[in-house]
Amino acid sequence: MNTISRACSVVECDRLPVARGWCLPHYKRWRRRGTTHDITPEQRFFTNVIEADNGCWLWAASKTAAGYGKFTANGACVSAHRWAYQLLIAEIPVGLSLDHLCRNPSCVNPWHLDPVTDRVNVVVRGRGLTAENARKTHCKHGHEFTRANTYITPRGTRNCRACRAAAHHRSKKPT
Repeated sequence: MNTISRACSVVECDRLPVARGWCLPHYKRWRRRGTTHDITPEQRFFTNVIEADNGCWLWAASKTAAGYGKFTANGACVSAHRWAYQLLIAEIPVGLSLDHLCRNPSCVNPWHLDPVTDRVNVVVRGRGLTAENARKTHCKHGHEFTRANTYITPRGTRNCRACRAAAHHRSKKPT
């Protein structure tokens, strides 16, 4: 009986074909990327970028729950905006994170990113509850948060000493 040895139709691949004349790795690559050829991570990255009118480069592939792009490079899953910054601008300095100046988490345009400390990113420039509370200059009763009138709790939150003293005074029962 004659056995015919077949090989993957991709040049220089001697694996057995599984589908469409390709071996399993080439078939999977074609299903994922639309090509059986190897492409560089840079080429793969830019196939997932859509340019918006405002200058943002919107990530069109996989994203986190918070809307940040995810990208697989060299076998590791990385943040797409961090990867773009490191590719096109420079390494991210140790201890700093990237702040989206455009306030769009799916933007991967490295010129819309600024390396800053976490405090600047979250408290000074942020839009969340932490940032909102950190920007407050007075308590809800109108007392100014000064060094003398501010108590920092063990959890790190600010309390007004005047309001705290008033609450303590109200809690005292007459004897």
